[in-house]
Amino acid sequence: MNKPVISVIAKFEVTQKRALNFDFSTEELRKFPTHEQYLYKLTTEKVILKLKPTSSTDIDGYISFMKEKLKKQFNAESVRFIGKVKV
Repeated sequence: MNKPVISVIAKFEVTQKRALNFDFSTEELRKFPTHEQYLYKLTTEKVILKLKPTSSTDIDGYISFMKEKLKKQFNAESVRFIGKVKV
């Protein structure tokens, strides 16, 4: 009897960091002098991966691989693995 094909659903949270540009007047810069100032906007998205692995697929290894792949793809500050479910 053949085993049913099991699907795995993995959820990731991807956080991206984008620089924000603000123009300050000369008066504002004199009032609050700084050497450097950086403002960032963080955006978080949830990404869902659904796959049907073969019997030889290392699911945990594949999830680690996908975390790195998502980090590069989204140019993300961080990628957090939320969890997985076998269906």
